[in-house]
Amino acid sequence: MTTPKWIFPEGADQVRNCHAKFVKRFELATVPLRVALKIAAVNYYRLSINGRLAGQGPARNTHAIEFYDTLQVAEFLTPGINTIEVLVRCMNLACSGVALAEPSLWLELEGIVCSDGTWKAGIADQEWPSDAPIFSPQNGIAEWRDLRYENSERPVKTIVLGPKSIVGGKKLLCRETPLPSETTLLPIDIPVAATVPEADLSDRKIAHIFTYEPHAAINAAPFQELCLPGEHHVVLPQVADNGGVAIIADFGWEFTGQLEVDVTASSGTVVDFAQEDALWRNRVRADHTHTNANYQFCDRNILRDGRQIVGQQFMQRGGRIVQLVFRNMTGPVTIHALRWIDRRYPFTNRNRFFCGDYRLNRLWNVCRETISACVTDVFTDCPWRERLFFTNDLVVENRIALQLFSDARLHRHALEMVFSEIKPGHLMNCTCPSVVFESGEINPIMAKYSVILSANLTLPGVLLDYYMYTGDSQTVHKFYPSLETLFGQFKKMKNKKGNLVPPDTAWNFFDWSYENNGISMDRRESSLLNLMYIIAGRDMLELASMTGQSAPETAESLDAMLDKTLEYFWLPSSRRLAHAHDCAASAQNLKELGVPDPGHATVPVSSRLPHALAILAGAKPTQDLLDGILDESLLSPDLFYWFFIIQALKKLGRTEEIRSAIEKYWQPVLDTGSPTLYEAAIHGFGKIAWGGSASLCHGFSTAPVDYLQTMVLGISPTMPGFQEFDFHPRDFSAGFARGSIATPHGLIHAQWCSDNGKIEAEVSVPEGCQANTFFGKFGPGVHHT
Repeated sequence: MTTPKWIFPEGADQVRNCHAKFVKRFELATVPLRVALKIAAVNYYRLSINGRLAGQGPARNTHAIEFYDTLQVAEFLTPGINTIEVLVRCMNLACSGVALAEPSLWLELEGIVCSDGTWKAGIADQEWPSDAPIFSPQNGIAEWRDLRYENSERPVKTIVLGPKSIVGGKKLLCRETPLPSETTLLPIDIPVAATVPEADLSDRKIAHIFTYEPHAAINAAPFQELCLPGEHHVVLPQVADNGGVAIIADFGWEFTGQLEVDVTASSGTVVDFAQEDALWRNRVRADHTHTNANYQFCDRNILRDGRQIVGQQFMQRGGRIVQLVFRNMTGPVTIHALRWIDRRYPFTNRNRFFCGDYRLNRLWNVCRETISACVTDVFTDCPWRERLFFTNDLVVENRIALQLFSDARLHRHALEMVFSEIKPGHLMNCTCPSVVFESGEINPIMAKYSVILSANLTLPGVLLDYYMYTGDSQTVHKFYPSLETLFGQFKKMKNKKGNLVPPDTAWNFFDWSYENNGISMDRRESSLLNLMYIIAGRDMLELASMTGQSAPETAESLDAMLDKTLEYFWLPSSRRLAHAHDCAASAQNLKELGVPDPGHATVPVSSRLPHALAILAGAKPTQDLLDGILDESLLSPDLFYWFFIIQALKKLGRTEEIRSAIEKYWQPVLDTGSPTLYEAAIHGFGKIAWGGSASLCHGFSTAPVDYLQTMVLGISPTMPGFQEFDFHPRDFSAGFARGSIATPHGLIHAQWCSDNGKIEAEVSVPEGCQANTFFGKFGPGVHHT
């Protein structure tokens, strides 16, 4: 057996929505007890061995790296002739979810067979037509599959790709993170069933038809048995004039993964299906072109005769509700099962929190479920809409996931991806991988909005949080030089006044609360960018001091910049800090962002955020700054950037104010009974934000976890990897709290109870650690007040 090669079906790079099949037959005398199969593909694969699905993936790539999965496949092999089939999807279309390269496969079956020029290849352009519509700019082309042409690939020559190919020039790395866990979910209710009129099956605007076609309600009771486990025989009613049947399944929970419907039907029956977080006008809204011209969230299967599985084969989707529409039913249609295969990162819940306030316990659990639903192979913004790895979201998701789960592998993988995308002399893009590499040169507007300045400035804090919670100095040493280079790009932006001036080629974005209120800081000096630079500079100093490296700024230079920033942006008349002196967004700016013009005659120049950032940047905690943080007449960020306000209030020891903010902004979401936290709860609430296109599950909204773990339970690392940590609760209003945190040295257990002003506490310190508590310093063991 030779070493595996990247193999490519000749001409596949010229096929839009390419689906290529690779086949290899081989013989085994005996089957080993364990056989590892390594597989990578551009960009998605489904692996079958002897007709059985053995895996799908891989972890998403970057423009510099392809990741391979390792699967144990002995159970799929048999003595004698065996057949491996790999169906590979590569859309050959620039989108934000994947980095483009040749549609190709790399595979090694340990000691038995590997990918080379002897494999057969074919292109399945009848089963997967090239003219399928766009699903979204982030996820590319809809899954449009014609099962009548299953296994009818067009044979082509197999080409072995060399190092000068796009994929051959990348690093090939083992996926460090575990494969997703799979859980079968059944709906809890079939709330709606309806008939629909005949549709034009040649019309590719299936999301529009799906959303706006008339529904005539029918009795949903016969479909309720689909909520129960087991095999069913639910026969759809026949509809006059070639009409169809719509069914809505409510799963009652945020899911992420793929739909599976076990159905028997006649050849040519069509099934359209879409997912959402909530119903709109008693149906699933698949057409969101009012928000983005290419938001057409609908997939289609055209069925062959007989029994088969309907659903996504490659793409992961998400939401809480699924709608199916059966069309062109030329014969009986019977549904045997309707289920969702939930695929997400296999977190373990070693980190625990419980206290005497049930609302805080529910907040912890909802934050945990929100992060869990937003992580598959890496962090994503949400299950339903973009499903992208947004690097600017990492400032929240990185710390909160560390506090909730302590799984360093996920964070190392995310950092590996992020830093692989940063080109020398350039800033980091806001998505990873970034579509700007394919389209930026021909679309300068897309290129500009792909670079968020604030996201770059949060990276030092992200790496510092990672170091403090994991103690992984090797990863910090690996990526710190890239941070220095990145930081150098910002130093070049300083003008003679010492303010950073954003370049035309980048987006000076912080939180959507500004743009949604007609404010833009593009190409403008702003206190926000200056202060985030100073915070990043102090994080770099801390990283440098702990790892023996140099820092790009000194404490003195950062102090001087802070003084000048506070002086330049201070508003004496209101005793507030301006986010910018001139910040009205142009109509063109708002149009480019897809944000409605709020129609304000004037826009505010001060907001709550710069006061919080000033505290975090090291400003003296004056009453004016505290008042600015708490001033509800000022513009407030939404849940995302409330992370920084909570951090500033935490630094000031203002527990009551944090509790008050949680009750005001997060508790209304919890009171809806939602299993996850919304994208928006201040500037628009829940689904109504973004004109009805907002997500009800967003990882960047989970900031209160930090308060629960560090201020209520009272545990914080003070040296990398919890070699030293504080046990210092500061909010005793819950009456008691207990919990645990997994560290590289073992579990920390802590608990306290308040009784008539008397505090009783206990902490369990792992070997190799020291606890600094409010009742003394302690080494390994269990210690009490």
